[in-house]
Amino acid sequence: MYKPLLTACRTLTIIRLPGADTKHFEQSLYGFPIVGALLGLLCLGFVWLFQAWFSSLGVLVEALILMALLFIVTGGLHWDGLADWADSKGAGQNRQRALEIMKDSSVGAFGVAALVLYGLLWSHLAAGLFAAEHWPRLFLVLLFSRTLQVEFICCYPYARLAPGMAAPFVAGANQWHRLVVLLLAVGISVPFFGESVFYVLAAGYMSTHLFGFVENRRLGGITGDLIGANNQLNEVILLIVLRLAPEPFIFGGWW
Repeated sequence: MYKPLLTACRTLTIIRLPGADTKHFEQSLYGFPIVGALLGLLCLGFVWLFQAWFSSLGVLVEALILMALLFIVTGGLHWDGLADWADSKGAGQNRQRALEIMKDSSVGAFGVAALVLYGLLWSHLAAGLFAAEHWPRLFLVLLFSRTLQVEFICCYPYARLAPGMAAPFVAGANQWHRLVVLLLAVGISVPFFGESVFYVLAAGYMSTHLFGFVENRRLGGITGDLIGANNQLNEVILLIVLRLAPEPFIFGGWW
């Protein structure tokens, strides 16, 4: 179990734990929700320290610093995917041109606009959670967004003919990965947040498959950039759901 978790950690963050990667990259999918949970705990630890020592700076500053911290810890991987996906939209329905744009390391106007919009939305929504003292809900955003990456990878084919970074993950993904990862994420979250997490997870699943359906029709599959873009879009969707959720929400259990 250590090697798959190590590979998941190396894939989703800049943390380089000692040891060799697993030879079967799809096995690392089991570690995605665990890495998401660890990132969620990192966020909660930061918020707790910030509110204890620097609360006078305000919730917006708190949200911006936290967003920057996540960018650093994850190596900006998903941000890059979001920008490349946005740039590819400029190619319209031209599949080959869209894939070429996503492969290009440069960032165009659509990509810059997407990153700015994402940063504004994320920081504003997170600041709203802080102001309402619902900041523990951030844990669900990090946990479920990484969990839904596995859903995305397992349900759609790889779009490129030549193998890329995401190819070994997509090639071996199967329904067992979906089931185990889902159960793991639910088992981690329900004891602390109650049955209401299923409503949040349902919103993430709808967002994931709407995005996947549209992009699969446009490109004939998914790429590493689309996995990253889907992660960022899910973070915003989940933040919106958690920000709007009443208190108590259906069954209660909210922090």
